[in-house]
Amino acid sequence: DEDMVYIKNLFCKALINKDKYMEIIVRFSKNWDVDRFAFMDHVIMTAAVAELINCPTIPVKVTMDEFIEISKYYSTLGSSTFINGVLDKVVDELKKDGTIVKEGRGLVG
Repeated sequence: DEDMVYIKNLFCKALINKDKYMEIIVRFSKNWDVDRFAFMDHVIMTAAVAELINCPTIPVKVTMDEFIEISKYYSTLGSSTFINGVLDKVVDELKKDGTIVKEGRGLVG
């Protein structure tokens, strides 16, 4: 039940803010081959950004690792490398501007 609530919440956040999150993603993927930007890469990165921004108790590293792992199963062969590179840049920017705020033991700082 807890997992289903989390998934529904994440899905809603990603869907409602899709355009805003895709703007962020596209800004940091300009130097990548367009051929490597599969539809599933969009979906995975949008969900990852939604979790990074809206789930203050989930560590950034956990989000990164989980969504990169998801990409290995559900997207193209090179997607995990692509997603890792883009999300690294997104995380750096969102931390700098205060959009990613984590709370809880071991998450602050």
